[in-house]
Order: sequence, then structure tokens, then C-alpha cells
Amino acid sequence: MARLYYNKPKYAILDECTSAVSIDVEHSLYDNCRKMGCTLITISHRKVLYLSIYLSIYVFIYLFIYLSIYLSIYLSVYLSIYLSLDILMQTDVVEIP
Repeated sequence: MARLYYNKPKYAILDECTSAVSIDVEHSLYDNCRKMGCTLITISHRKVLYLSIYLSIYVFIYLFIYLSIYLSIYLSVYLSIYLSLDILMQTDVVEIP
């Protein structure tokens, strides 16, 4: 873990690196890695780690769905306005004498 903090890589594979520390210290180590911007692939037998992985995946899926819905609504409104303006611009203006 010391080399991880010293080298500050973007990606790291960790194999049972936190098995000798308490759960609180383990969370602190992983939080610091996340703040550094390091993506971790972790091999561990602790069940506490499973919960954080599932929560991370859940949050990612939730954000992906939220952004997809937002973008689809934004694009549909934008396209409808663009098409209606395009139709209005193509119509001939007839002056009434």
C-alpha cells in the first residue's frame, strides 16, 4: 500500500493487501485511494468489501439511468423545438392586401 500511495497510479490490482488491518483502517485506505483517483481491482475474503462494491455498482447504474433519462428528455424537447422552428421557417408568408 505504501508503494501505491507513493507512485499514485491510475489503476492498481491489490491481492489481500488489507487482510492484516482492521476494517476501519481498510475503509480509510480505500477512501484515500478513491480520493487519489486510483481505480482498484481488489482480491479479498472480507464480506465488508462486497457491500462497498455492490453500492458502487448500484450508484453507477443509478447515475447512468438518471443521465440517460435526462438526456433523452433534453434531446426530445430540443428536436421538437428545432423541427417546429424549421417548419415555421419553411412556410410562405402571405400578405393580406
